Amino acid sequence: MKTVQKRIERNIIHRKSSRLSAFDNIRNLPKCEVPDPMSESQKEVEHKRMQLEKWKEEKEEKKKEAAAQ
Repeated sequence: MKTVQKRIERNIIHRKSSRLSAFDNIRNLPKCEVPDPMSESQKEVEHKRMQLEKWKEEKEEKKKEAAAQ
């Protein structure tokens, strides 16, 4: 009975990872590689770029609204 309980607990803990690995094994899929985390400077540059794009979109929307009025 103890072994069954331990197995159930282990399965609950590792359910997601084992399910995904079984899915990959059945379909013969390679393991995906996780990209290296971005450095702080890269994160900052990316954040600024996203802000600039958002700002440009908002500016264009305001121009369209002004032209429509």
